[in-house]
Amino acid sequence: MAVSLKKHVDIEHRTFMRLGRLDEAQGVIESCLLVFKQDDAVADQARALGALANVWDERGDLDRAIALERHSLSLCSRLAAPSDRAASHNNLANYLEKAGRIEESAWHVLAAGIYFLVSGHGQELSLWLGNLRVGMRRAASSGGLYQLAGVSDVVSRPEFEALRRFLEGWELEGRELEGRELEGRELEGRELEGRELEGRELEGRQVEIAQLQADIVQLQAGIDHLAALARGEG
Repeated sequence: MAVSLKKHVDIEHRTFMRLGRLDEAQGVIESCLLVFKQDDAVADQARALGALANVWDERGDLDRAIALERHSLSLCSRLAAPSDRAASHNNLANYLEKAGRIEESAWHVLAAGIYFLVSGHGQELSLWLGNLRVGMRRAASSGGLYQLAGVSDVVSRPEFEALRRFLEGWELEGRELEGRELEGRELEGRELEGRELEGRELEGRQVEIAQLQADIVQLQAGIDHLAALARGEG
């Protein structure tokens, strides 16, 4: 039953969306969402809410789209996979940008990039970098300058508590971040043009809360490096 409902959300509602039949798309999603709530299927609820946000975005109701995507993000923060959170941050950033809330949008763009960078999702990071390039070029074409937010500024904000906890608890898989420039993973073909992370084996050491500030400095170096690549300086 759950599998058929997932297909209902993932396939049938997309068909309605392509046809511009938004009411029917909404009906499909909402009927499935009720079942997902009854089953306490958190991941499916998050995806359904994200799909609903897309419906309201298509209707031009950005306030409703933003509220629904925030709800989706709050559920994604309960899931183990950082890629789910990153995708929701990206979606929310798009809606906020459309609504003219550029600074807030940039916070969520950065949050998505941090999840991809720290967890080593190379392909997604490459796509994120491509989107960042588009944003920078769009800003430049209108005479503006696209600026990513600072890592410490974002992590310290209450609404990014889940991101802060993720960084505090993340096992670095033998990579040393302290005192080095985080220059990016080498991504071949579809992946990011960069250099491999240098570092010593950490024997599976977990990042402690007391070291979060130092790690943020290194994350900022990595994000700055990605921004330079997006501008064509790398």
